[in-house]
Amino acid sequence: THFFERLGKYYPVDSRLSPDKARALLTELKPYLDMDPARHETVLSQSEVPVRALFLSLVEEQIGNARDTAAGRWLEKTPMHVLSMPVIGGLFPQAKFIVMMRNPLTAFASRRELSEPGKGWGEEWKPIEFFCREWRLMLDKVHAFEVDHADRVLRVRLEDLSEDTESEIERIGKFIGKTPTATSATKPLSTRIIQPFETWKTPALQPVDQAMALRTGRS
Repeated sequence: THFFERLGKYYPVDSRLSPDKARALLTELKPYLDMDPARHETVLSQSEVPVRALFLSLVEEQIGNARDTAAGRWLEKTPMHVLSMPVIGGLFPQAKFIVMMRNPLTAFASRRELSEPGKGWGEEWKPIEFFCREWRLMLDKVHAFEVDHADRVLRVRLEDLSEDTESEIERIGKFIGKTPTATSATKPLSTRIIQPFETWKTPALQPVDQAMALRTGRS
């Protein structure tokens, strides 16, 4: 999340950064990651630091497995990644994007609740017009990438996923080239997918709720 949000300010050239800029990026990321900068010296010692190699070095440190980092299939869920689809798609040519969409009325109501004390990350209150502009911007970014990379983008409506879970899971499985198991939609998820401060995500550990798409908040 934070890596791609901050990468642009360092103006990478040909997907490379100077060592000084790469170190500055890591310094900026340190408050968000349990990171030891010394573990990345092999990458940082190059005259030009490849952005992909730096990112993978961070991933390896976080998951603790070099083999899975290099050859495994891994998933990153971050809504703001729609703003970085060309960058991510360029660094990872085999990456695919699943765009989860929801009725904006319920999405905005749920997002607004994050500004209530104890229910989010301290986001300040915003008028509904802000969410309308953000929604339009994100859809425009998705469409712009989709025009040239239609085979790498799959749109999924939360309403469809909640009403016909098995069919949507099968469709997603075909898109990523992985056959889903019969328990894909119901088996318990590891609590490790949620950070301690992400209290608003705890319902994600529960079985699929067919009414989830109609909720206007998380409580």
